[in-house]
Order: sequence, then structure tokens, then C-alpha cells
Amino acid sequence: MTTCCRIVLTFINIDNIIFIDMKTNDEGNKQEQKSRADLVLHPDRLQIIGVLTGKKLTPGQIAQRLSGISQAGLYRHLKRLEEGGIIEVVETHQVRGTLEKVYTCTSPDKAHFSEEDVRGMSPEMQHNLFTAFMGTLYSQFLRVQRVARKTPDVLGKMGYQSLPVDIKPEEFPRFQRDLAALFEQYSNTDADSASERYYLSLTLFPEVSNEYES
Repeated sequence: MTTCCRIVLTFINIDNIIFIDMKTNDEGNKQEQKSRADLVLHPDRLQIIGVLTGKKLTPGQIAQRLSGISQAGLYRHLKRLEEGGIIEVVETHQVRGTLEKVYTCTSPDKAHFSEEDVRGMSPEMQHNLFTAFMGTLYSQFLRVQRVARKTPDVLGKMGYQSLPVDIKPEEFPRFQRDLAALFEQYSNTDADSASERYYLSLTLFPEVSNEYES
């Protein structure tokens, strides 16, 4: 009899800032990991990282995309992310006597946590990681919902569903590679102005039986 491993695959094309890949990661120690987690695991900062990945935006342009963050809060988060090396200033302009900065996120991998990172986390930190991820998803959903009141067609561009997928253990590495190749195909940091940005979230949970919980 062929053995399959059942997993539940949930696609939510709203947001995915933290993507836990299945590659090992040798860098860093627990203290560095905790400092990075403390910096990244905030719903507002996760959203800022998302809009700046592959984009060059001023604080004003970021604010247009993230209207739920106050102006003071936005500048505070930008400063922390810049000091932490997650984002950087790529241009500056003089605007009415004020120096305007243009930010981008050139190293989104710094905001990602690998399987090895997660294994080294305490249960509490793992819980905080997932809670921040879900909080960001919910914030994205609320923004789309607000826009949909005036532009109902935007709902046709959003969707979410959970699907059971049966995969043989020996096929799982190929499944991961296929997913990575698909993401790479549509992750274009040089997308032109005709492109529309979407956020694809992926959660992957193995089906576990009650015997493991006892």
C-alpha cells in the first residue's frame, strides 16, 4: 500500500510577508533571532515591509497604501526598520524645504524565518510569530473590505480557501520546489507600471492525529 501524507494547504491571496521556507539556515544565534523577531513581529511593520518589497516609495506613498497607520507611527516604524537593516533609503529629495526619503526593502529575507529559525524558537515566540502573521492578514482583509464598499469589483480579485492535499513522503521535496518555482516566476522586483501587485499567503499544516497530542 502506498503511504501518503495529508496536509492542509491554505491559500489566501491577501498578504504574505512571513513565509517559512523549508531550507536550513546557518546564520545567527538565538539572541540575533530574538532581536530580529522583536523588530519584525509587529503588524504595522510587517505591512510596511510588504509594500516596500520590490518597490521604492516615499512615506507619503506608503501612507496611501497603509491608511490604518498614523503618520507618527509610520515614521517611527520606518526609523526602526531602517536602523535594523530591514529597509534602506535609496534616494532623497528636497520638497518644500524638507528632505524627503525614498525607502525600499532590498533584503526581504531578513524578515523571513526559516524552519531552523522556528525550531530554535520558544513556543511563546512561535505563537507570537503566527499571531503577527494572522494579524497582518486581517489588516489586509479589512483594507480590501473598506475599498470594496466604493469599488465592489475589488472583491473579485480577493479569495481564500483551505484545501486538503495528499502527498507521498518522497514527493514532498518536489512539492516544495514546485511551489518555490511558481513564486519565483511571479516575484518580479522590476515589474512595470502595468503590473498589479497581489499578496499571496500560504500556510501549510500536516494533518496530525489525536495520538500525538496525548
